[in-house]
Formats: sequence, structure tokens, C-alpha cells
Amino acid sequence: MSQGSQGPGAGPWGAQIPAPPTVPPPPRLPPAGPYPAPGEAPVTRRQTWAILVGAVAVLLVGILIGYIVFQPRGLRLPPTIANVPRLAGTHWNDVAGGMIDAAGTKGRTNVAGVYGRPGSPAFAFLATDVAAPATSNAPTIGLLAQYLENAMDVTLNVDLTQPTTLRRGGVTYECYPIGLTSQTGFACAWNDAGTAGYVLALAPTRLLPSTPFHDAAGLSAEVRTAVIR
Repeated sequence: MSQGSQGPGAGPWGAQIPAPPTVPPPPRLPPAGPYPAPGEAPVTRRQTWAILVGAVAVLLVGILIGYIVFQPRGLRLPPTIANVPRLAGTHWNDVAGGMIDAAGTKGRTNVAGVYGRPGSPAFAFLATDVAAPATSNAPTIGLLAQYLENAMDVTLNVDLTQPTTLRRGGVTYECYPIGLTSQTGFACAWNDAGTAGYVLALAPTRLLPSTPFHDAAGLSAEVRTAVIR
């Protein structure tokens, strides 16, 4: 018996070969859009601004703290110290400038002035920025006293052999007696590694009651507080 032609999928014995399984298509996902994922609340514009403002505030606070911590200490020349006015005018400005020259601090940041009433100077001071504390302030005080004697025609017999160490507000002041006409004055200096200052009392009887004559460091502490900013 003759064999007829076999259809597709027929074997030599007429068996059918099963077709391969059909792979189902992947599930269709919703198109991506500007919508949040399920379960997440949308971030509003107000929340975004709040985050930005908070970040800017933190940055500004950090800058301010850094400025305060690392800002170098500055000096200023107040118009009054302890309610005693600064003597202004060409003559007194020249005297103050001469104090800077006499102390040898011209290459640094300096402030100097003479304070008192017209015709009655009460005290003079010089403050300067320094890199390290000096071992003794006596040489500078001696130079300033000698200069002021000549510039102001006064007698300032400073005794550099009798230093006294006084503390005010955590700062050490090195003070020396000055012999004025029938009175005793003083010259004090501070050196705190950030600034150095020299205060010379020219007329103790005309100092304010708040800084009594016998408290040599009292006036010096007020000067230091007023000139450092």
C-alpha cells in the first residue's frame, strides 16, 4: 500500500510532534509620569522652600561662627574711656603718633591717644597687636615715659625696678610706680599674646572715682576693654 504525503508535524509513523509552548507576553505597566509611587506623599512646593531655607540658615550660621572664631582681634580709638574724653587736635594727634614711634611699633596695627580735659591730660595709652608676649614690658614703658616727658613738658620718674603684677578680669597687668610732682602715679602694661598695651597716668588726682588712683590696674583694665573690639 502506497503511503501518501504526510502533513507537517507527522513522523515516520504518522505521530504528531507537539508544538512548543507559547510564552505569555510581559504584563503591561502603566506609563511613567510625574506622579509619586503608590504610598508616597507628594512633596509640596512649601516643603521644598522650607528645606532650602533651612539649608541656607545652617550655612549662614556656620559662616557667622567661623567669622567670630577666626576673626583677628582688632583695635579702635574710642572718643571716651571711662567717661574721660580724648584730647583731639593737631598737637595731641602728634603726641599720639610720637608714642607709636617711641615704642617702635610703627609696622604694626596701633592706636594711641591722650585723654583728659583741655589743659589737664589725665592719662595716655598705646595699644598694638603682637604675635607673642614679651618677657618684660619695662623697656617700652621707659621709652614712652621719656618721650612724654619731652613732648608734654611733664616729669615722669618711672621706677622700672619695682614692678607689681596685678590681675583684673583674667588679664595680668605689669605696673610700675611713677613719681609726679608731690604725687605718685603709675604705668601699667598688658601683653596677652593678642594685643599689648601701655597706660601711663599723668595726673592721678584727676582720675575718675571709679578708677581710684591706688588701683593701678583699674584704669588699665578699662582702657583695654575699650580699645579691643
